[in-house]
Amino acid sequence: MFFTKLTVYWEKVISYHHPITSTEIRIGLMPGEIWNRPSEEWQNLVTKLLSLKFGVGELVPIPDKVHGDCGLEGFTRSGKGFQCYAAEEPLTTGQLTKKQKAKVTRDLDKLVEYKTKLAELLGTTVLHEWILVVPHWEDKALLAHAEEKMKAIRTLGLSFISPTIVPCICTGENFTLERQQLVQAGKESLRIAVALVDHAQITDWVAANDVLVERLDRKAMAIRHQDADTARQLRNESVRHYLDGQNALAKLQADYPDIFEAVDRTKKDKEHFLVTESLTTSALPPDHWRETRDSLEEELAGALSGLDRFTVRQFVHEAVADWLLRCPLDFPQPP
Repeated sequence: MFFTKLTVYWEKVISYHHPITSTEIRIGLMPGEIWNRPSEEWQNLVTKLLSLKFGVGELVPIPDKVHGDCGLEGFTRSGKGFQCYAAEEPLTTGQLTKKQKAKVTRDLDKLVEYKTKLAELLGTTVLHEWILVVPHWEDKALLAHAEEKMKAIRTLGLSFISPTIVPCICTGENFTLERQQLVQAGKESLRIAVALVDHAQITDWVAANDVLVERLDRKAMAIRHQDADTARQLRNESVRHYLDGQNALAKLQADYPDIFEAVDRTKKDKEHFLVTESLTTSALPPDHWRETRDSLEEELAGALSGLDRFTVRQFVHEAVADWLLRCPLDFPQPP
């Protein structure tokens, strides 16, 4: 069934499809995403995703302008009832779970409170699943709480509730194909959230890739006008951008392969001419670095208007760092 996947925290080793080194990059994958936009935008997004997933006629939205939504924001004729909720972040795991439990309690109580109205709205439809769609959830106690609340509702003999109805918790990860369609159409802003690398990971990567780092050090010195201190800072920041970007690209490839292909194609198209540009430019190293970054950002944002600005910049800085570590972006000394 569609909503049987439970999302949990885990760490997975992923090698990006064209890494410059065999060194593996550890990615902390989240159960969904941190939602930093207004809760109304989450509701709007979920409504769009459900519409794409189930289509006209199968999905029945319930408007909430008059007397609320009765505990359901929509349902399908096949028996799935939906409610969505985005807590205002940042929150600890305990705070988030407390708010999500309260939401479950309120909306499941509404199924009973508004039973007459809901029976009219659903007609012959019988709900077999009640599904809460959240940006992310972190504690299995939330599902246990929903199950405990649902247990009492099963015994009430409501005409629109199956005696075997189950609660489900899901995130946007259950709608990756639909969200990809929205992003490609420029109707949704997608932010790829992954665990960022820390200083120890940067240090370990630098130690394991001395040839690449030596090349990067030379270029950083040229960009920073031979200032060793700021050149070292730039080197470390470039490695950080590279590793963070690789993590984000790996998640993009896994969840949104069509969008990944567009990002990868844009980067490769830019790289195709970069060696010639590096050999012929009259710009000083910092100016050439900036021009390369800015032009790629413009091209990537233009090709994928559905990627949010942070994600675009994350991919841009990964590409520039990759080109510094290898040879496409260089600053040849005049003879």
